[in-house]
Amino acid sequence: MIDIVEHLPLSAVAAAVLIALICGILGVFVVLKNESFISDGIAHGSLLGVAIGLIFFEQPVLLAILVAVIMALTLSFLKSRADVKPDAAIGIVYPFMFALGLILMNVGSIEHHELETFMFGDLHAVIWSDVALLLGILAVVAVLLIRFYREIVLITFDAEFADLNGICVAVYETSYRVLLSIVIVLCIKTVGVVLVTSLFVISVVSARFLAKNFKQILLFSVLHNVFSVLLALLLVSVIPVHAFGSLIVVASVAILLVIMMFFKRR
Repeated sequence: MIDIVEHLPLSAVAAAVLIALICGILGVFVVLKNESFISDGIAHGSLLGVAIGLIFFEQPVLLAILVAVIMALTLSFLKSRADVKPDAAIGIVYPFMFALGLILMNVGSIEHHELETFMFGDLHAVIWSDVALLLGILAVVAVLLIRFYREIVLITFDAEFADLNGICVAVYETSYRVLLSIVIVLCIKTVGVVLVTSLFVISVVSARFLAKNFKQILLFSVLHNVFSVLLALLLVSVIPVHAFGSLIVVASVAILLVIMMFFKRR
């Protein structure tokens, strides 16, 4: 751990661990609701907010959050009002916003290193205010999960049955997507647009080989992400790789392959 701190600021280490915890929890719902493509689309679509922020303001993350939230609300609207399936909706919204972001980045002549930070992540760009924000998000996720556990689980596995039982599915799903959007944008600064989805997906696939019930899926998903991030932090102290997200993916997939060798999916 001393070697890690010597190579990386402590704020970066704290942010990486917090991201592992948050994505380990939310990833369970992303995968079980078959919305992996949506998380990837939100990540890429938020590039429009990053572009606007870098060109006109000094707060690209805040603009990216705003764009991601608008994108999530648009997806929920298309699903509920226009009867468009989530994967089709993201196929409409995501390319449009991603394309606008790329156009703005070219027109605005954004410096290469600034673009690279958001595309591939940069641990050295993480500051303590980012850590505080992530800590607050983790607290919100934990409180909501504990308070509305029954409703969330029911909606995840059978939204129609939940609706018949008087649960306002649209409100829960919209709130979930807004929260997911905020988390994705906060993760981008650390692991990048390109690889952020891996934090939501790989750990859950791994957890399903080990878990016997839903609560165990949550537990093993979080543990997988934490171990992946810690292993990546160890690797980054000896391997001079700028894109930290790539090390997380390599470590995460390595852990998944080991688990697949010794366990059968339940």
